[in-house]
Amino acid sequence: MLKKTIVFTFAMVMMLAMLAAGCGNIGKSSIVMDIPDEKTATFEFNRASVDDFVQAGYISVAEGEGIEVVSDLNDDGKVLIGFIAVPEDQSTDELPDMTTSKYEMMISGKATQGGTFEPGEYDLKVTVQGKSTGNVTLKVKPMN
Repeated sequence: MLKKTIVFTFAMVMMLAMLAAGCGNIGKSSIVMDIPDEKTATFEFNRASVDDFVQAGYISVAEGEGIEVVSDLNDDGKVLIGFIAVPEDQSTDELPDMTTSKYEMMISGKATQGGTFEPGEYDLKVTVQGKSTGNVTLKVKPMN
């Protein structure tokens, strides 16, 4: 529970910092991330430029589960989703390393992709690789 509180607090601080930095760019480009639960994340891109990114929240993958990503991006749209492993022994005295992804998925155009990961909790970092408009939905699902 303490680990989730730390990750959530860090995610909120990062989100507020990104919102403050982006206030001067209203109407130009944006990325909106929504993580309603630990099994679903959605991203909405509005003319997002190369190297724009959002990093917040986390998803939880259990044994026998995998990731399904459905993208509906413009023709040139391309994003990289980084899955950053959250250590089980996360300390309140130290923030987790938020720079190194354990897994990555390159997403482009209109497609459905999937992957399997080790069970655990993963922070999400989404970085635009090609000017993007559209939506990406990520779901953790049982693998058949």
